[in-house]
Amino acid sequence: MKKGTVLFELLVFYGLLGLVMVGVMFGFRTVLFNLNLQNEAYVLKQYLDYAQDFASANQTRITWQNTDASHYQLLTTSGKTLQKHEMPKKILVNGPVVTFTPNLTPSKGATLTLSLEKKTKKVIIDPTTGRIRIL
Repeated sequence: MKKGTVLFELLVFYGLLGLVMVGVMFGFRTVLFNLNLQNEAYVLKQYLDYAQDFASANQTRITWQNTDASHYQLLTTSGKTLQKHEMPKKILVNGPVVTFTPNLTPSKGATLTLSLEKKTKKVIIDPTTGRIRIL
């Protein structure tokens, strides 16, 4: 065995290990973005479910609306803010104003879109049944 052979083999091994780790980290980043987007879609769905339940229980109308691309809120008919939510950095929400009536249905159907870089999730509100689902 020549001097330096073991050292060279170790350098090659650790170099290849480093390349594999870089690939794993980029894959992990993509998975993390998808999980963050999915989580925020579920949080939005919970806010909308809460708005439906509150409107029904209190026999009033509750409105969901964007305040800007990274915030949304629930408002009562008098304009009082019921709840506010700030989205995590880089996640944007876009959609029309949705008003829930006391009979658990929205005044009109809507598709709310959450986006993070090139990924999107849609939260769909059915106008006839009031069902809220995530696509």
